[in-house]
Amino acid sequence: MNTNVKKRRYLSAARAQQAHQTRGRILNTAARLFVERGYAATSVADIAAEAGVASRTVYLDFPNKRALLDEAIGVALGGDDAAVMVRDRDWFRQTVEATGPEIPALFARFTAELHVRSAALLEAAEAAAAADPDVAERRDRGRQYRRADMRRVATAIAASTGADVAFATDLLYTLGSSAVYAQLVFQCGWTPERYERWLATTIETALLR
Repeated sequence: MNTNVKKRRYLSAARAQQAHQTRGRILNTAARLFVERGYAATSVADIAAEAGVASRTVYLDFPNKRALLDEAIGVALGGDDAAVMVRDRDWFRQTVEATGPEIPALFARFTAELHVRSAALLEAAEAAAAADPDVAERRDRGRQYRRADMRRVATAIAASTGADVAFATDLLYTLGSSAVYAQLVFQCGWTPERYERWLATTIETALLR
């Protein structure tokens, strides 16, 4: 292969990696500032300055602040920046493909891990939704997706236990919410591990016994 071609490919790969790292730094900075300062009080200029880039660099990937919030939440929920919905993640599939008695512990584990990454940011988004109709609309859409996901878990439990799917869906949707996690961990001082144990035990008691 021509040396110049190899060099161009190397430089192209290096630039792509650098761009990916910069994008990640922007998202991490945005998430941190939204939590620390609040969504409304954080500007794109603030995010750019904290991330060490120009505002125009931010706008190359994100058309506005709401897009930054959306993407930051997606990364927090999924655990990475892959464009994969929660329902298509391996850990979610493992849960819904398990047998009924195994599901509460699996569900509690991935729910606790998800909230460790995302609960503080979701609380910031919830506060922003009170004054921003676009954020509220995205919040409501996210709730619909999550309820559908909870119904899949409830259906998996019911398949081997006979639990009522509607009741199980309501229970999982409520107890597994970021709001309940935030109350118990942020306000009451629970550890994420205690929340995980409580969630698994509560689901087992309500749906498997």
